[in-house]
Amino acid sequence: MTTRIPPTTASSEDHDVNVDFDASSAFLAFTLASQHGIPVFPVAPDHGPQRVGVRDATTDPVTIVSWFTTRPDFQVGAVIDEDVDSGDGYVVVPSGVTIPDDPHKWLAHLADADKAVFDYISVADLNRKDIKDPGWIVQGIWPGDAYGTLAAEAKAGKTWSQLDLAVSVAAGGRWMNAYQCDRGTVVVFLGEGGERNTRRRLRAICEHKGVDPDSLDNLFIVDRVPHFNDHLSMGLFRRTLRRIDPRLVIVDPLYFAAAGGEGSNLYSMGDLLEQAQHAVAAVDAALVVVHHFNQTGSGNSARRMTGAGPEEWSRVLGAAGHEELKSSDPTVSKVQINWEFTGGEIAPQKLSIIRTVWVDDPNDLTSPMHYSIEVTDDADMVSDLTPAQQAVLNVLSEDWMTATEIAGLVEASGKTMNRDTVTTSLRTLVSEPPLAQKTGPTNKPVYRKIQ
Repeated sequence: MTTRIPPTTASSEDHDVNVDFDASSAFLAFTLASQHGIPVFPVAPDHGPQRVGVRDATTDPVTIVSWFTTRPDFQVGAVIDEDVDSGDGYVVVPSGVTIPDDPHKWLAHLADADKAVFDYISVADLNRKDIKDPGWIVQGIWPGDAYGTLAAEAKAGKTWSQLDLAVSVAAGGRWMNAYQCDRGTVVVFLGEGGERNTRRRLRAICEHKGVDPDSLDNLFIVDRVPHFNDHLSMGLFRRTLRRIDPRLVIVDPLYFAAAGGEGSNLYSMGDLLEQAQHAVAAVDAALVVVHHFNQTGSGNSARRMTGAGPEEWSRVLGAAGHEELKSSDPTVSKVQINWEFTGGEIAPQKLSIIRTVWVDDPNDLTSPMHYSIEVTDDADMVSDLTPAQQAVLNVLSEDWMTATEIAGLVEASGKTMNRDTVTTSLRTLVSEPPLAQKTGPTNKPVYRKIQ
């Protein structure tokens, strides 16, 4: 069974195959075959399987699989017969090699034989493969092999949150006092803050968690972020990961790491994020990139993430809205942060915390900094509330109160709010799903918190 390369230019010469011979195919066959140790020799014209070289097809047949090219005085063909002597003058294909009918495909296959290809696996082999359990970086929130994004509004404490995560994993503690972390090596790539500020924050977090910072020899800080669109920078990134062999990799912020990419272009951002994803997966680590929200609204929906890419790419999304809380001490920063976590392998979860930060001497930039986290009682509900609604809910108790009394308590808590805003917020809180109860006469209702 013979397959010939279709003629490209007709010829009037009287022979079995009319082809205006182009030596490039023959040359390619010779070159490729010799690279793979396959002998190739020119032979006299012989176009069928009945006579091959000096062999007698009736007693010792050899099947010609493909003709690469032919002309009256020259042929290049392929036969499957590992016993064919080189003197027979054909490309000898080792036994077991599959040759397609199209000789062009065979040449392409031969050309690619020593080149890398994508890893592939059959479903049957995948089903039989022994895949280890990656465990959790953060119990119930972040699988040990997941990649994703933590995003929040400006000044919502993204860096505080990711450093809290880094210390929690390195020490095996609880992230934001709520989620238990498995202990492991962590490397943080920080594009903002500098060594002095980073050290102050880490010391404050360690103090709050009761961790000795001198014991954290498995937590590494890099004072820059890799540029995902630069192959030299990504080479440094991959070699650094191989050297450290981390369990968790944090990159903060994304807008530095993705510099040069088109933030509004899903395909461009997807390409950059994939580079980081594969680099981290190569060392069997989890990846967290820290991002920010746009300024078009309030709340903590993941859809507020700036630009295209992170929301679509992430296997885990953590999104946070926040509200500044007033303090009687102007040197104290108190913020309520409402987190929402979603992902393909986790149940949606919400967490509300109050983060407080203060320093011993505000005028001394090396003065010790302090940090604390308090998980609020309404962690599973409050992240969908506006700041005004949350402020009203915070002052409600089991005792019935009028809207005027509630407005006074909100004012006493350090937040300015007019009576109409209090009333509107109460109307939302008693609707579905109800967080507060309402009773009393229509002209003077009273409210209390649902216990």
